[in-house]
Amino acid sequence: MSMIPELSVSRKSNYDVIPDGEYEARIVRVVGLGVHNRDPWIDPKTKAVTPKNPAFRMDLAFELIGVDATGTDNEGKPLDPRPACQFKSLDVNPRAKNSGILNLIKMIDPSVQALKGDLGWFKDMLLGQPVNILVNSYVNKAGEKKNSIKSITPIPTKYRDAVGAPRSELIFFEPYAETDANLAAYQAIFPFQRNLLTQANDAKNIPLAGREVTKASDTEQKDATPSIPTINEEPQSTFEEDDSPF
Repeated sequence: MSMIPELSVSRKSNYDVIPDGEYEARIVRVVGLGVHNRDPWIDPKTKAVTPKNPAFRMDLAFELIGVDATGTDNEGKPLDPRPACQFKSLDVNPRAKNSGILNLIKMIDPSVQALKGDLGWFKDMLLGQPVNILVNSYVNKAGEKKNSIKSITPIPTKYRDAVGAPRSELIFFEPYAETDANLAAYQAIFPFQRNLLTQANDAKNIPLAGREVTKASDTEQKDATPSIPTINEEPQSTFEEDDSPF
């Protein structure tokens, strides 16, 4: 008689909740994930449903300076401390006059009045930049206490140099190009983000979508070769819910 195979044990780690409060942070990941469908907006009073157009998704990671993430593995053993990060997913539309991503960039550089369609511009404007993060906690549907970003505020220019350097590797991923740098970043982004690349509406324009994780070869091209020139065709931009990999 055949036996039912044993299921693998979950390897999910359990990270401790960070105390609510304000933290200095630096943006350590800027990851473009292509165009994705969005859930409709439901009016909390009338329950009226308003569809949302698909939007280009950009995931950001904010390292809380000087704060360690601690916790236990699935066997209850202590995890090695690592830099604590919080995560935010944003919609990007260069034509938007008022959006979460534009407001964030204005906190870093108040002279900016509009977004650009060049993804490299977002790297230059965001990666490594300091901001203040207000962290709060909530209980998810599974009854687990988790952290999220309540708000992001600017750090006055005269105090920015005093913000500590990040300990995390700075990661920028551009979905429409295949370069050595992009291949290295592809290996470093989270597995759920690699899955999202394959689910993007424009996955056919994402060269690395579905690619197995391998080391970049010495023969990979050095210059970006975007499949589409810009992201100018994306719709209205709004903040999305937190999407934390741990």
